[in-house]
Amino acid sequence: LNALQQRLLDLSSEMSTNLTTKGYYTATNLLPPNIIKTMRTQCIKLRHNNRFEQSWSERVTDDGSTVRFDKKGVYACEPDGSDYDLAPDVIVYMSVLLQTLPAALSQQNYPTEQMQLSTSAFNAKLAVTEAGGSVYPLHIDNPLGVSAGDTRKLTCILYLNPDYNEEEDGGEIRLYLDEDGVGKKKKQKKKKKKGKHDDEYMDVVDFTPEG
Repeated sequence: LNALQQRLLDLSSEMSTNLTTKGYYTATNLLPPNIIKTMRTQCIKLRHNNRFEQSWSERVTDDGSTVRFDKKGVYACEPDGSDYDLAPDVIVYMSVLLQTLPAALSQQNYPTEQMQLSTSAFNAKLAVTEAGGSVYPLHIDNPLGVSAGDTRKLTCILYLNPDYNEEEDGGEIRLYLDEDGVGKKKKQKKKKKKGKHDDEYMDVVDFTPEG
């Protein structure tokens, strides 16, 4: 518990800088491999206990309305305190992250200070993607923004893939960036992809799902 809090605090300055200059931050070994394996095992227990259901999202149409759609081959669970008996480490990890990171990134003179991150407004989710080509579709977490009551500002992802094989498993996460940005991880590609208008382009960065 204390080790995770300190690790987040130690990384907070670098996180803040990267979030504001690149739009993202990545790290491996945030937690020891044995903890990652334990949390994965606990998530499997939750799935065997029927806590996962079909994952879905919403897309914004041209007229501004939203349409719900299922994510084929993707299942999700929003854990809460009642899951503690089956997944104690998962619940504790989420609690520590939510209690520590918003305050750490809101420190005075940090580039992310003005984000005004909250420890009371959040959403936590576990997700599993089935093998065989299932993918998360391209999406924005808060497509309608704050004006529509969606106050999400920061997305954090922890991969529970302790035995990930870069050559065989695939499953990279792809980020679409509005401005030019180059990460420094080994497994990374920088491409150009057309945006919603022919004269607009976004940078594309891929990262392997580990750490």
